[in-house]
Amino acid sequence: RPLISEFLQAVGHGIEPGLLGEMMAVTRDFFNLPLEEKQRYTNLVGDKREYRIEGYGGDMVLSETQVLDWCDRFYLIVDPESRRLHDLWPTRPPSFRDVLHRYSARCRELAGAAGLPEEGRLADMLDEKAVTYVRLNCYPPCPRPDRVLGFRPHSDGGVLTVLLAETAGLQVLRDGEWHDVPVVPGALVVNLGDVVEVVSNGVLRSPVHRVVASAERGRVSVAAFYTVDPEREVEPAPELVSEERPRRYEKTKKSGDYVRELLESLARGERAIDKVKLV
Repeated sequence: RPLISEFLQAVGHGIEPGLLGEMMAVTRDFFNLPLEEKQRYTNLVGDKREYRIEGYGGDMVLSETQVLDWCDRFYLIVDPESRRLHDLWPTRPPSFRDVLHRYSARCRELAGAAGLPEEGRLADMLDEKAVTYVRLNCYPPCPRPDRVLGFRPHSDGGVLTVLLAETAGLQVLRDGEWHDVPVVPGALVVNLGDVVEVVSNGVLRSPVHRVVASAERGRVSVAAFYTVDPEREVEPAPELVSEERPRRYEKTKKSGDYVRELLESLARGERAIDKVKLV
């Protein structure tokens, strides 16, 4: 059915429960590796330790006073396969590469069948040049969950996101209040991203969400982000702009640049989409 709600619990999605379990298992096993092993895939490169999107690490750090999220992350491009940086694909645990390859292929089938609205040609955006990022997240138990978040409030920058998680902690902002997103066994959580909000001229929304920290339990999750061609700029579809509903967004940067701006804005506690809003 069309994705008209902020978060959709996808059940009966056709991805085998065993594969979901394998993906969660290799994610846990990776984050349980010794730190020196994980740092072989660091997202800080070169003598200047410059931040790149792909790799293992934490937040992009822009200032010494920046409050960091209580979370370790590992970004990888999984599609198109020609864009994969295989040196960043871990060899431990031994099944990691195979499981991620199979899981990402099945998730892409789900994304393609997710019922994106036809307005503004949204359904055509996940073409052969579209890029899919996978982000593995690890939220360890936190001694002071009242002082820090697992992941600060943000919206996703792409077309849609597919999330695999078995533990509570995700919240969505609605009418100024935070609401828990329930964990449904075997379900995948799907939400729209900034691209959809811009192309639909605000008819559809990219929800603001966060992850809270917990003193009692850790949490791991796997998020797949479906973005458009990195060279593609995004703007409201002409058929969705009228006197009754004037244009609400400027044209964005190229998608590849927008993803980078999204992470920089996140580090500053801002939303990248706010920079292209007109009203």
